[in-house]
Amino acid sequence: MRRKMASRPTYLLNAVSEGSGEDIRRVIDSGIFDINETDRLGRSCLHIASMRGNLDLVELLLKHGADINAKDHHWNTALHVCGHVDTISVLVQYGAKLESRNKIHATPKDMAIKRGVNQSVIHFYQSLENKTTLHIAEGQTTSSFPSQTIERTRSKPVPSIWYEFSEEMGVKRLLFLVLAALSISLYAAYILTSASKQVEMTIPVDGGQHHIEL
Repeated sequence: MRRKMASRPTYLLNAVSEGSGEDIRRVIDSGIFDINETDRLGRSCLHIASMRGNLDLVELLLKHGADINAKDHHWNTALHVCGHVDTISVLVQYGAKLESRNKIHATPKDMAIKRGVNQSVIHFYQSLENKTTLHIAEGQTTSSFPSQTIERTRSKPVPSIWYEFSEEMGVKRLLFLVLAALSISLYAAYILTSASKQVEMTIPVDGGQHHIEL
């Protein structure tokens, strides 16, 4: 029994990352796993589903009580890591905060621009900001947006592999590795060039032989 309990902190995350839709639904419906459990980077199931633009899973998690504004170790919410208009729309409808800021003081829109996502996502954020300003003036909040005011259009999927890799490595560490690889390449080129200049060739000149260094 204790062994089963020990596996719980990662079981649901594994199901979200690798399982089929039916497997995930069965695990969530069981009610014995923490819907808000996190991985070693502090990312919840909602973070992962949002990052991958899995709209059906995002809605399922939210309906079962996933924390819409949970933050990972970099203070990113699910909205910060999402690059899909339809998924962003649902997150906002459930109360995701457009003004939430992460450790580098970036909002979800700032992170979308930083990652170079599809321009439709940027335009969507701009339209949400305009609506937020209007609703604040009318004494409402983003969570009170009627569903018909949010346009649910499909955006091109944003590749998440690079983002997940950079999150795993850390931007500074990744930059260091790139610079290190570049430095090694330049050093190797220098060594090869230097070595080639030391090669001696013997060629006949006027009946004799002379050594010429290249």
